[in-house]
Amino acid sequence: MTRDEMQSEALTIKCLLNAAMAMRNAPDPNDETILLIEMAHQRAAKLNTALDAIND
Repeated sequence: MTRDEMQSEALTIKCLLNAAMAMRNAPDPNDETILLIEMAHQRAAKLNTALDAIND
């Protein structure tokens, strides 16, 4: 993963979590919030693996 790809992933994670937080604060939160959190988690894990590879 390149530096630009890592920055893009980090921004995507931030956006997904912001969307999940906005949905959680909505009058009627639903299961889509969990889906967004799961997507952010998967991207964070991928980014973490890429950063670990760089640091080794």
